[in-house]
Amino acid sequence: MRLKEHIRKVLREEVERKYLKPSQSAEKLIYNQLNKLFSGTNLYYIKHWDHMHDLQFCKNGKKIAIFSMLFDYDEQGDNRPTNQRKFDDGELRMYSDTLDDILKLIPVRRNYLKHVIDEWFEETYLDRINKDMGQNDITVDLFDEVRNGPDVCVPPMTKPDDVTLKQMIDYLHTTTLFSMNELKQKSPAWIENLYLQKLREEEENRLRRQ
Repeated sequence: MRLKEHIRKVLREEVERKYLKPSQSAEKLIYNQLNKLFSGTNLYYIKHWDHMHDLQFCKNGKKIAIFSMLFDYDEQGDNRPTNQRKFDDGELRMYSDTLDDILKLIPVRRNYLKHVIDEWFEETYLDRINKDMGQNDITVDLFDEVRNGPDVCVPPMTKPDDVTLKQMIDYLHTTTLFSMNELKQKSPAWIENLYLQKLREEEENRLRRQ
């Protein structure tokens, strides 16, 4: 046997020894770990704008996954609700530490693990997500790893009954780059949405400092 062929044979044997081969058995093990990981999670739908939403999976005060959804958007005064927009793109993100923990228990290739996570997520959650969003074509188009995390998780905020529109505008004027004139031209719904986003960001930053 030539040296190059011998090296390839040794490397192949080492890979086969180190990793489980893609199989129904390996896939079942990964599915079991994912079911366990996501069991008991809180699902928070975060509306950034009508064309941009996040679904955050939170457990014990930490995000374990984020599914971001983008819908079509016309910059010229587009006020359509989300369920009247065409779905454009879906990105599933999980933390590298989480993937590392799974790989310690199930020694498969990282790319294969990502592929199985993608399939598991589609089978487990996409029907529910489409129903909740009033859509029928939401898909996972990209799986990405987040290197820094897990991050803190805060439930969506609700506006206190005694907060007025003027108070929200004053708050946004001091915490964003919008001018007072620009803010006064926005709709009350737009102001409230941005106001709640900023409150949630403040709470996330507070928890990160603890």
